Amino acid sequence: MGRAQEFPRAKATPRDAEPAVEIRELVKHYGATPVLRGINLTIAAGTSVALFGANGAGKSTLLNLIATLARPTSGTIRVCGFDSVDDGPRARGCAGMLSHAPWVYDRMSVRDNIRFFAKLRGIHLDDAEILDALAEMDLDHVADDDAGTLSRGMKQRLGIVRAFLGTPALLLMDEPFTGLDRKSADLLCDQIGRFRQAGGTILTVTHAISEGWRIADRALVLHRGRLVQDVPVSPDGLESFAAQYDDRMRGEDN
Repeated sequence: MGRAQEFPRAKATPRDAEPAVEIRELVKHYGATPVLRGINLTIAAGTSVALFGANGAGKSTLLNLIATLARPTSGTIRVCGFDSVDDGPRARGCAGMLSHAPWVYDRMSVRDNIRFFAKLRGIHLDDAEILDALAEMDLDHVADDDAGTLSRGMKQRLGIVRAFLGTPALLLMDEPFTGLDRKSADLLCDQIGRFRQAGGTILTVTHAISEGWRIADRALVLHRGRLVQDVPVSPDGLESFAAQYDDRMRGEDN
């Protein structure tokens, strides 16, 4: 592997004093079906938040709304001080997103995937810089292979490299540990640690309570479209939180 990447300070915005995310009375319906029911949430810049919940609770919908990939039915979302609807391009420019789908082009080489996505974000990377970025996720040795030839886990690692391009102010992650073996998960956690030290903000949606707890300093639970729990993360709090979460999920099944 190459040297550890030193992230620059998280990308500045014209409204640095604002929270990274500020949501007020957010409602989202798909047709007549309510998915989010009056969400209020503030995420301070420089913090890392893990969001847990059962399938169908609305977690991915909330993440997509913050990423400006969908529009709210009502309510407001501000990302780095920018309204997600009225000032969508600037809100979108503050955030990087890592989905459980890696979002890579199979017919492009691994190297060209990174070069392409960097250009989309207005970033110029020379070959050495691309190889350094790939080395962080142990992908430099497949730089000239087509992305379509990679395993599912390696594609996910390539998606991780893409998400960190340009050091966004806000990183949105949807089930980022899906498809990752232990080594890859550890590499991702190392990247996240350096990103946080540089002042970046993270919102992670995950079913993996222990992994989410590991990278967060605040844990939320979304239940039937409402935020029902918001607790600080502490080294000795995981067992209690996991037990409460399991009890809630068992109650959901009954």
